[in-house]
Amino acid sequence: MKKHTKRSEAKPYAKALWNISRTASDIKQIKSWLSALKEIVETPSMMSLIESPRSKSKALEQLIVSLLPKMDQREMAALNTLMQAQRLSLVPSILEHYHQLELSAKNTQMATVTTACKLSRKAIDDISKKLSEKLGTKVKCTQIVKPELLVGFVINVDDVIYDYSLDSRLKRLANA
Repeated sequence: MKKHTKRSEAKPYAKALWNISRTASDIKQIKSWLSALKEIVETPSMMSLIESPRSKSKALEQLIVSLLPKMDQREMAALNTLMQAQRLSLVPSILEHYHQLELSAKNTQMATVTTACKLSRKAIDDISKKLSEKLGTKVKCTQIVKPELLVGFVINVDDVIYDYSLDSRLKRLANA
């Protein structure tokens, strides 16, 4: 049985929002709306309300609507869909996928480089350049620092992971 993750569950919602974005201003507006919704659903008190079986969906929806800037029909329909499907917790992943769709339209991909220590801007640019050559598309890199990696790096591009960290090698040895 295939295990679904928040990332994979979020893709259809991001794709649906992308498909209703007709112009650059639509894309900007929906991205702004998703960002605002993300800020709301990530607050600890809102997370508790969203996850609580005692929360009334209509009251929760009214609360969220009151916290968001004025919404158009598309955004209201998207919020209703997420509420009915109990998928508000997917909003951060939906925003991430929506951003990736925007970059794809510009023939650009996002990559996350995770390292044990902070890399220089030049090193990040060099990684972007190498990935661009390998993938045949422009690649923008962001960095995450995780000291527990010890040495090496992990690169995530779309759903592909390139793991060259000592941490993962040690874990593989321990499980062998």
